[in-house]
Amino acid sequence: MRPLRIEIKGFTCFSKEIAVSFEEMDVFAITGRTGSGKTTIMDAMCYALYGRVPRGTDVSRLVAHDAEKMYVSLDFEAGGHVYRAFRGITLNKKTLTGRPAVQLERRLADGEWEPIENRVREMKTAI
Repeated sequence: MRPLRIEIKGFTCFSKEIAVSFEEMDVFAITGRTGSGKTTIMDAMCYALYGRVPRGTDVSRLVAHDAEKMYVSLDFEAGGHVYRAFRGITLNKKTLTGRPAVQLERRLADGEWEPIENRVREMKTAI
């Protein structure tokens, strides 16, 4: 799997939308000061693909404190195809629960996106 682009909004320290493109890079390093969000970028990739982060944090705790919703969209290449994994959640602030939104798509030769899966369990299997 090769990451191509990631968009993050409302995910832990990234309350505002950020986008990082890896497309023009053969090798990259994520660097920065302590607390700048380096680990969060890796957590966001894991969340987009698997719906969880390696630290085992409850998904509702990944939403930025000043946000009611969050999402991560990861474009990646695997097996000669380009895919987009999207996961997001809108929280009910009183209960800190929400229904996740998921979407796995494959980019076609014409640049359009073909939906593959939009259900949590089936997306996990497809990934």
